[in-house]
Formats: sequence, C-alpha cells, structure tokens
Amino acid sequence: KVVPSFTGNRFCGSRVTGSPICSFTSTTSSTSGRPTPLPTIIETAVEIAREAGAILLNRLNVVGYELKGEFDIVTEADRASERLVVEKLSAAFPDHAIVAEEGGGQEGSSDYRWYVDPLDGTTNFSHGVPLFNVTMGLERGGEMIAGVIFDPVRNEMFQAERGSGAFLNGQRIH
Repeated sequence: KVVPSFTGNRFCGSRVTGSPICSFTSTTSSTSGRPTPLPTIIETAVEIAREAGAILLNRLNVVGYELKGEFDIVTEADRASERLVVEKLSAAFPDHAIVAEEGGGQEGSSDYRWYVDPLDGTTNFSHGVPLFNVTMGLERGGEMIAGVIFDPVRNEMFQAERGSGAFLNGQRIH
C-alpha cells in the first residue's frame, strides 16, 4: 500500500514495510491538475538489475572471455547484461543519458545520467568465482542521487536514494 503525497515535482509515499519510495513526476498533469506520478526510479532500476542478474546466473559456468585491454577482460555475459540494462533504461527513461562500461550507452537530453557496470567482478565471474554483481547509479545535475547493486548469487539487492537511506532486500541498513 502506498500513501501518496506530492511535494514540488516529487511523488513520495511509504510502503507498509516502511521503505520510502519517491520518484520524480512527469510534467503532464492529470485531469485533477496534479502531476501524474511515474513508477519510482529506484524500483525500475531494481527490476532491471534483477533481470540482468538472471542473465549473469544463466551464463555463470559457460564463460568465454576476451581481453579489452592489457589486463581488462570482457565476457559475452557482460555484453548481454549491458544490452538488457541499456534497453530497459532507455525504454523507461528515454531522455536520460547512459554511460555503460562496455560502450553500449546513449546520449540524453536531460540532467539525468546513469552509470552502469553490467557485470561488476568480471574477473571473478570469468573464473567461476561467485562474487560479482550488477551496479547502476543515477546522477542528476552532477550529483549522485540513487543507486542499486544486485548480487544475483546471494539474491541481495542493495538500493539507496539520496535522502531516503540505504536498504538491503527492503530492510534499512543506513
């Protein structure tokens, strides 16, 4: 259950679990004159990170890799995860810029910029060591405002939004 409140251009509420949810609203207005709330940015990022994590888990023990520098490696899992993340972020937030580690990002027309590491821990992953995650951070006007880190092996979702604290699997940790 979400109890809405509108503050400026933000839609904020709280869940039954006590986890805060806030999102920036669209500029279009409903018939009541209030801004129409978008799905929360952080919830969208969480959903995308979970989907990308599933791709990584499905490819964990089927790894081929190549060097992208003298010591940097990239796997097909990196590329597949990045394709999904960039595609989903672009669909959800078409005016946001995306900077993705493997180069699959996009330019944007707003103050928002996503930073994506679709497989943080590629060396571990490529050697079958189950210590890796999907990392996404969101910047607005030069300030980091939100981020998610998903460890698909342990099913641990870390998420934070500026001013709302940090959470692990929905439980406040800071």
